[in-house]
Amino acid sequence: MSVGIIISIMLISGVDVAANSMAKYMTVQVLDEVKVDFEIQSNEENYTKVLDTLNQLNNSESEFEDFQLAFATSGVDWRSTYIASNDATLNWSNIYDPTNHTGKINHNLLNASHCFGVSDDFFTDPAIGTRFKDTITTNDTFDFTQNGVYVDIKTADFYNLSKGDHLDLGFLFTIYDWEKTEELDEAYYHLASTNITDIPILGIFSLPDPNSFGRLFRTSQWGGSSYIYEDDSVFLGNIDYIENFINIPAMQSFADQLGSLINKLDSWEENPADYEPNYNFGVIIDHEAMAISSPDILSAKIRKQTTRIEQLDIDIIDRVSSNLENQVLEVRLSILLFQGIFMIISLPVIILGWYLCKTNWVLSYQQRRRELALLKVKGGITRQLKGMFYLEAIIVGAIGGLLGIFGGNITSPLVLNQIFPEVVETLTTTTMWGDIFSGRSISRSTWLIGGIGGIALSLIAVRKPLKDFAAMAPIDGLAKYHETSQNQLPKKKKDIVLLIVGILPIAYAIIVNSAVADQFMYYNPFLSLFTGLATILLPLAPFTLIYASVKLLCGNIKIFQKLITSISSVFNKTIAVFTSKSIIRNQARSFRLVFIVAMALSFTVMASTIKESELTYETQMVTIETADGYGMRFYLSEKRDDGVTPFIDYLYQNQAAKQIEAFNFNYNLAGGGLEGETNDNDYYYSNDPSDQPIRINVISSGNFSEYINLNDDWFIDISAQEAMTALQTPNTTLIPESLVDKGYGVGDTIKAEYQEHENHTSILVSLTVVGIYKVLPLVSSGYSYSQKLVIDQTTASNGYSRDTLDFAFYGIDGNESTFSEDNFENMVQDYDQYAGAYKAYDYDDEFATMGSSLIRFLNLESIYLVTIVTFGIAIIMYISINEKSHDMGLLRARGVERKVLYKIQIAEGGTLIFMGSLFTFMGIIGGAAMILQLNNLFMMDGGAALERTLKIPWLTILWQLGLALVLFIISIAIAVAIETRKSDVTKIGELLRVDA
Repeated sequence: MSVGIIISIMLISGVDVAANSMAKYMTVQVLDEVKVDFEIQSNEENYTKVLDTLNQLNNSESEFEDFQLAFATSGVDWRSTYIASNDATLNWSNIYDPTNHTGKINHNLLNASHCFGVSDDFFTDPAIGTRFKDTITTNDTFDFTQNGVYVDIKTADFYNLSKGDHLDLGFLFTIYDWEKTEELDEAYYHLASTNITDIPILGIFSLPDPNSFGRLFRTSQWGGSSYIYEDDSVFLGNIDYIENFINIPAMQSFADQLGSLINKLDSWEENPADYEPNYNFGVIIDHEAMAISSPDILSAKIRKQTTRIEQLDIDIIDRVSSNLENQVLEVRLSILLFQGIFMIISLPVIILGWYLCKTNWVLSYQQRRRELALLKVKGGITRQLKGMFYLEAIIVGAIGGLLGIFGGNITSPLVLNQIFPEVVETLTTTTMWGDIFSGRSISRSTWLIGGIGGIALSLIAVRKPLKDFAAMAPIDGLAKYHETSQNQLPKKKKDIVLLIVGILPIAYAIIVNSAVADQFMYYNPFLSLFTGLATILLPLAPFTLIYASVKLLCGNIKIFQKLITSISSVFNKTIAVFTSKSIIRNQARSFRLVFIVAMALSFTVMASTIKESELTYETQMVTIETADGYGMRFYLSEKRDDGVTPFIDYLYQNQAAKQIEAFNFNYNLAGGGLEGETNDNDYYYSNDPSDQPIRINVISSGNFSEYINLNDDWFIDISAQEAMTALQTPNTTLIPESLVDKGYGVGDTIKAEYQEHENHTSILVSLTVVGIYKVLPLVSSGYSYSQKLVIDQTTASNGYSRDTLDFAFYGIDGNESTFSEDNFENMVQDYDQYAGAYKAYDYDDEFATMGSSLIRFLNLESIYLVTIVTFGIAIIMYISINEKSHDMGLLRARGVERKVLYKIQIAEGGTLIFMGSLFTFMGIIGGAAMILQLNNLFMMDGGAALERTLKIPWLTILWQLGLALVLFIISIAIAVAIETRKSDVTKIGELLRVDA
């Protein structure tokens, strides 16, 4: 009775248990992302007093666990900074005319800067050194006891600064008079500037992760931003030195220049208070010492610690916020999202479990007709009978839910391995089984899902059958012989509605994908609305379509009878009449069996189709993002202003020593583009490819075709090998598909230009178009269209790049085990001591987690569906044969052998299963619609250069269907074997006996 409930609850409770394990793992991972655990706001001007207060947390009586360090930093941001090295001077006349309040400001010589201050021993503290080791690096030793600043490497490169040099800083202050601006119909402003000169440079540092580093100096509660832009300058010095040499003199200078205007600043954009000393206080705790059992427990612990900090001194500490709690909250929201998505995807199993439970209740009440009738005859009223059977349903649901929870706990590693295999990889077998038997991952939500879910499924399933049988007249229930029959299924309008609901989303996905252009999709709000609605309905569309189709077919007597007669004749023509009569006599039961078989098989086919199509897509995306190699990104300093070619030659010379067999590269040429249309500052993202600026990218075309699994579908009217071979000819180019709409084609000549590395002067070049590409590894992403002309290095060997250089390295004989980020960083710094290197993101790491999880889960879910259906077939056939015991007795009395009866029942079940299998093609249709709908969603987001294509794994589908059909037949055989034992000659009298 509760098989459907058990398996349904097993799946959803398994998802919940797996999500709990996943939450614990993700919490540990996000701890590494938290640099400052607690941020403290204080209006106390003496920062040492605040530090002394925070250090009380380290006392043994503080009850503050895992405390490591309290610290203070200072920081100020300047929107407009003027920088000059030792041999240059700050000449403000190059920036603005102080007498002209409506004149233009030369922003080309200004940029934003961040001046940060720390205590003397800040970076010598082990806690800071460990926490920020990946965010700031230097070849020098930080010494903040000296007066001076450390300068970020990009600023040092640009202004040719080195350790021991001096620099001058100028700060521009702008306030706008909005009243005069409106009167003059142009900007009216007052300007003030101040200079800080002869600042010693103590050393150079680099910021691989500037935004994490910025968490030390900017916190959200002050309205500041921790974001440090790529072109910003960063200066780091002693906290007192930074305050004295920038903040105080600058404020006084601005006040002197602006005079009485200071009193009117409320109506203007900037305020000198924005540049006053900004102290930032933080507390760091030991992440490794924290015992993490669940995000909920950790959140409670963090809130307790936050309260402890707030209670230290309410006069000094104004506000405490926890980045750690924010990260844990994000984990909890992510887990809820995962649970919600996978619960929705589990609906077919839940629906089928409910449907099987409902079917079992119907068949059970048919067996208990006399019991119900006798209870009514003896005075039982309908309300009492319903209450008794509802209580029975509650007990069945509770037992099924409890068994489902235990089953879900045992199978949770299987579920976890499908939705988040990274967690399983970190667990040993002992740990995994320890978690299972201890129930550590079973939470309160698991018990609620199992208990309430099981009871709810049972109560909903029993409602309609109980209502129908409660209305039965006692005389009908007490009849000596009751032949269960239902010649026709009730025709309902909802079946037609379900048929339409199933057809429309599928038809919409197919038609839109083939007939609607990308731009039309993006700019049409009605299509966007319909696409969103279709996306919501599409996951259930194949099943509503199957339900309605099967019901309409089984409800049509003539067609249904003709079809089953033809199918049953395949098994045995002699018994076809008996088989078809038995099936027709109870269309409702036959419909249920056909439907559950069709649903399980079509879902299996759909899951395999989606998996094959998505894996094909992901394989191509991996190649596009990684070029099938070990991806690294390099940036060279401007001190090595000799172009990219010498660096590539250097790599060629050292590749054997580094166990490198070959490498591919891609870089953007500085000043590269169409003749007269280049502008290095105009690159931006646009949904419309034609709006993006045209660039020139350089690749190693020879190695591209040899080491990258290029796909011919990525090129138009030319193979991948032909394209790469043609590109090796100097002054040739591949153009992106987006340029075809602008009138370019193969054989055309494109006038382009780029800057050479020595004098940065423009070089004009005529490029012959030899091919058109849609996507290209390293060059363009599969997610968006490209506006890049692609050339070989031989065409522009004297060019250079201001951007990062993308490389893909291939180990000797395919062995990349010796490759590491540190090794490549050391290699590039041997060439240029100020160069940098970092690992490029892998496709799997950045993009594919959710998609891969969904694919794996769909295939796991198909196993649950097949399991439910296998039990469902056995139960339905068992009760069906039991209903026909009187018929079998009559046949045996007339001399029909038992093996003939056996064949009749097997043929009946086989016929219904075969009918259900005819609907498996709807799984292919559903899978195709979902794949196409994913493309439609990408179109709505501006288009995708690489679209998914339908891939049907016929061999996989055939063996899956074959295995499922074998299981179904076995379940029928078992049910038939059990029940047909009653047809022995010695038991004929028992079969024909009518109970009084």
